[in-house]
Amino acid sequence: MQSYFIKRVENFLLTRNKSIIGWDEILEGGLAPNASVMSWRGVKGGIEAAKQHHNVIMTPNNYFYLDYYQGKPYQEPLSMGSELVTLEKVYSFEPVAKELTPEEGKFIKGVQGNVWSEYIHSPEKVEYMTFPRAAAVAEIGWSSPASRSWEDFKRRMEDQYLRYDLAGMNYAKRAYAVWQTAKVDSIAKTALISLKTDSYQPEIRFTLDGNEPTQKSKLYTKPFKVNVPILIIASTFKNGKIIGKISEEAVILK
Repeated sequence: MQSYFIKRVENFLLTRNKSIIGWDEILEGGLAPNASVMSWRGVKGGIEAAKQHHNVIMTPNNYFYLDYYQGKPYQEPLSMGSELVTLEKVYSFEPVAKELTPEEGKFIKGVQGNVWSEYIHSPEKVEYMTFPRAAAVAEIGWSSPASRSWEDFKRRMEDQYLRYDLAGMNYAKRAYAVWQTAKVDSIAKTALISLKTDSYQPEIRFTLDGNEPTQKSKLYTKPFKVNVPILIIASTFKNGKIIGKISEEAVILK
């Protein structure tokens, strides 16, 4: 029934010199001959459509849905779902899947970032959810894989954040949030702690005594070992002040 409906609608639109485009559900039951596909449920639909020589816009929800959480949910405004779509994850997406031949890859016409509004009720939150992730979407869409560099993108974004500031935008500063990784040795009761952000050359300072970090707290330069259990509090500093949200992680034995 869906396939019949889509094909009938396409025939009508063709009489008006228009072409049909639809979400990847329109693949089910067979595509209309000239339909373009929006691949939102991951990349599988886009790959299938391109192999059938249909034009495709790649907009996978696990990379390009900017209404999804961009940080740990307890630190973020209420958002859609539970999957994280961080700035780094957005930038890591390659629209032309390796499963496609060079000829099939030509049917990947572009990308699209989506900001659905079920949990967004103000212009300020629209800005918060959209930027800076939209900058990563744009670069993916307008550049070749060979020209992309995550490290260089982070460096250039430091200037872009200043532009956002001058424009008075309520952009997310999640790029400066500290992510902690702990490799626990349960026998030795120790852990190797790594800290990172999505910002360029971050100044990360941390404490092990339960107090919030200050400009005088220990500077993170490389992974370090601690005895567990322990509470690690870390934050990123810029121009002598904390920027972004403070990260608190308890490392315990399991």
